[in-house]
Amino acid sequence: MHEGDVVLFTGQNEVWAIGVVGYRFENASLAAAMWTTHPDKGTYRHIYAVTQFERLSVPYAVVNRALGLKETNHFQSMAVYDAERAQAVIDVLHLDLPAPHGKDYAAKDLALALALEGDKKSTSPFLAIEQVYTTSTSYQVSPGERVVLRGEGTLVQAYAATLPGNVAVGRQPTPAGMPDLCLDFGSHTELIEAKSSADRTYVRQALAQLLHYGPELEPTPAIAGALFPERPTQPDIAYLHRYGIDCIYRAGTDRYVRLPASKKARARLVDLWS
Repeated sequence: MHEGDVVLFTGQNEVWAIGVVGYRFENASLAAAMWTTHPDKGTYRHIYAVTQFERLSVPYAVVNRALGLKETNHFQSMAVYDAERAQAVIDVLHLDLPAPHGKDYAAKDLALALALEGDKKSTSPFLAIEQVYTTSTSYQVSPGERVVLRGEGTLVQAYAATLPGNVAVGRQPTPAGMPDLCLDFGSHTELIEAKSSADRTYVRQALAQLLHYGPELEPTPAIAGALFPERPTQPDIAYLHRYGIDCIYRAGTDRYVRLPASKKARARLVDLWS
């Protein structure tokens, strides 16, 4: 286990929290003071701090699918998985790590998911990985206690459902991570990154991810867009446009507005990616 590794906390048939390994060290004396000595294995030695701790409520089946395990698998003891499978879990839970704003981020994401309950959801099989984010009674939420990060995935589904039926919708894994949405219109392809808020921090995150993902995709996208649940401020829209990125935002149930960057700025972005 190393600093920066993702840690899942499991129990009662769900993943109830996620975090990132912070400082790690060995100290048998401190460990003995903190925990009861194991009857067979003796004193614990390894101690690590968990940063970016987030409460979740995600059924085992969702994580098992991401890890390539049987959906009925129960996490009986500690298990360590390689980086590829760890990234698969991060992608399927639609988590941005490091987490930008802790509980505030989670609350915004949950609020977005609830607001999108009435919107249509895409029926494209390419988005099957996102189906875990629909609001459901199987995800119990106690105010101030547990939240489910699902708003961004729900926003992606809702937006995809408004696209013409002849548009191929999917996600393409890249060395830089898993983009939220890749679209093939036949004449061109587009790359979309969704955020659960239009606050400036999220606008900047969307820009950074789009710049990172674009060069890794094949073919290189002709257009990039950042998708938000509401309209960002005008300076933030101008910020996206400066880098050739369209701003897309939800204007109501099943209604989205696209504010395109200039053709010149779009072309500069494609040149940068190429």
